[in-house]
Amino acid sequence: MSARSIVMGVGLAVFWVLGVCVSHQGWSDDGKAVKEESPPATDNAEPPAKKTTKKSSPATSKRNAAGAKSKSMPANAEDKPADDAVAEKDAGKDKEFDADGRRVTLPKSNGEWKKLLTPQQYQVARLKGTERAFSGKYWNNHKDGIYRCVCCGEPLFSSETKFESGTGWPSFFAPLQDESIKLEEDRSLNTVRVEVQCKRCDAHLGHVFADGPAPTGNRFCMNSASLKFEEAVGEKQSKKNRKTPRPAAK
Repeated sequence: MSARSIVMGVGLAVFWVLGVCVSHQGWSDDGKAVKEESPPATDNAEPPAKKTTKKSSPATSKRNAAGAKSKSMPANAEDKPADDAVAEKDAGKDKEFDADGRRVTLPKSNGEWKKLLTPQQYQVARLKGTERAFSGKYWNNHKDGIYRCVCCGEPLFSSETKFESGTGWPSFFAPLQDESIKLEEDRSLNTVRVEVQCKRCDAHLGHVFADGPAPTGNRFCMNSASLKFEEAVGEKQSKKNRKTPRPAAK
């Protein structure tokens, strides 16, 4: 084979390759390659996927709302209205006392009493202490009512037997009932006195002395800290404010 034939064969091959490239890419009139454009979209072409937002069902929304509410509420919050909760709390307190105002269950130790009384009430009523004169809340009380034991609620004295003793302690010339109190000999302070206790719960009330007014001649000198006053409502006027009726004109 001659060199001329070889050159001609190579040239034909080159022209064939260039023809294939032109058929796939195309050339402009000035000899530059032209990028092939994509064919236009047809009616059968699928549209691009749209971004959709998933809607939650009513039940799911309700659960989410309930969850948000529970997070915002304290862990110990109750679903009951505040008024109902207060009523239940008050009802629990009422169960400590019966219809007559007496404590239903009496503690059996001073430790239990200490949880129910104020420090002063505990010191006087359970440990036989004495409050300072003119410091108690009842020494100058002139209202009508009943004085109960601060520990157990037993009715002990009435305003009808209370009198001004000038000692600075609430004083009575007689108890409501002799059966509601008991008397014990007291030899403390290097003297002999008669201690007055609540018969139902053994609370220390005070002492009784034989220098009271008629008709008994006794002075029950009590501690205000051992008593709880229950005012009579709508029955009688206060002794201090009670007016003596004028005699009818003749």
